[in-house]
Amino acid sequence: EVKRVPNPRTAQEAKERGNLALASGQHDEAVAMYSIGIALDGRNHVLYSNRSAAHAHMRRFAKAKDNAAECVELCPDWWKGYVRLGQAVEMVDGAAAAFDVYMRGLRVSP
Repeated sequence: EVKRVPNPRTAQEAKERGNLALASGQHDEAVAMYSIGIALDGRNHVLYSNRSAAHAHMRRFAKAKDNAAECVELCPDWWKGYVRLGQAVEMVDGAAAAFDVYMRGLRVSP
C-alpha cells in the first residue's frame, strides 16, 4: 500500500520538502514543492531561486532564467538571485549577457 503524503500547508514546509527533494536528486519533486510554496507565498524570493536551481539541474534553462529573474525582481539586493540568474542567462543567452547580470549583482551587493 502506498501512503500519500499530504501537500505542505505552509510555504516554509514546501521549501523544506523541496530542499530535501533537490538534495536527493528528485528535481521534478523539488519543482513541485517550490511551486506549492510559491502558490502559498508568491512574494518569497527564495522559493523562486530554489525552483530556478531545480530547473537548471534538469537543463530547463529558460525556466531557470524566468524563475531567477522573478527572484531578482522580488529581492533586488540579494546576491544569490544574481548568481542564479547569471548561470541561467549564460546557458540561454551566452557569457556576455551573463557577465552583465553578474555586474548588476555586484553593484547592488558588493
